[in-house]
Amino acid sequence: MFGMGWQEIMLILVIGVLVIGPDQLPGVARTIGKLVAQFKRATNDLRTAVSEEIEQQEEFAEFKEFASDLESEVYDIQDTAKNMVDKEIEKGEKELDQLEAEISDSGDSMPSGEYGPTLDAGDGADLAGGDSAAGDGAVGDSAEEEGTSAAEAAQKESA
Repeated sequence: MFGMGWQEIMLILVIGVLVIGPDQLPGVARTIGKLVAQFKRATNDLRTAVSEEIEQQEEFAEFKEFASDLESEVYDIQDTAKNMVDKEIEKGEKELDQLEAEISDSGDSMPSGEYGPTLDAGDGADLAGGDSAAGDGAVGDSAEEEGTSAAEAAQKESA
């Protein structure tokens, strides 16, 4: 105990008996024992709190390292995705340029604004071949089967 032998302890007890007196020595010894026990408890609590704080700091450092690694991985994935998208955009632009070159080389380009023949709502002929003005939609009523052109059929219907 504290590097003291039995001789040092006996010396302290003799001095205590002389200074305090034999009547109060047991009460003082009890009080000193309680104080030493409280001191030990307090040092153990402090030691536990310090070790828990150190563990939390280590866990926090590990978490920060993990977060840093995760952040760098996210940036790497973003860079990879951006590069892939940029490559696909460049590829699409090249294909578009090639198609434009083919169209301009073929000379078959359509005048702007025209995309082929369109049917007017007033034609009267629907895509199924029936006469939409008649309303019955019978196939036998189409202008081709009667031997007349679509223009003649439209003139008949408007009259």
